[in-house]
Amino acid sequence: MSARLIESLVASKGLDLLMKVQRYLGPRGSYELAFPAEWRLEYDQEGVPHFSDPRGNSGSLRVKTLLFRGPSAANLNPDDFLKDSLRKMPGSELVRVGKRNAVHSVERSVSTESHHWVIAEGPHVLLATYKTISDVDTLARSRELAAAVSILESVKFR
Repeated sequence: MSARLIESLVASKGLDLLMKVQRYLGPRGSYELAFPAEWRLEYDQEGVPHFSDPRGNSGSLRVKTLLFRGPSAANLNPDDFLKDSLRKMPGSELVRVGKRNAVHSVERSVSTESHHWVIAEGPHVLLATYKTISDVDTLARSRELAAAVSILESVKFR
């Protein structure tokens, strides 16, 4: 797996201060994102990265990307892809994640809450899920969800 981590300091627009982050370079260098330095990175059985805050221990952000090549890439219209995703994801809505449009949906059960995003840009499609445990403190869940959205806002496709 060709992913790499780089620590750096970045300005947090939400907190108006400098915070230490790690940069994650995705497989084949297709994208880069920043996540809080205190968060940990793990991989699931499929090799997909999961980012989580070990201090809150309430949830994790799973980020999977698809990179279309050849005729598939030439035919991929990001806006049409998002409109199609909007139709296929019950209860979803079109939202902004940073400077990009995204499709967002929420699934709730007795024990978990899952937020799903689809972001498309050029030949790239990013599928992200933030899954948390419902019985964790509401404030902690809100902070982690905000951090997950900030991570998605930091994505740079290459």
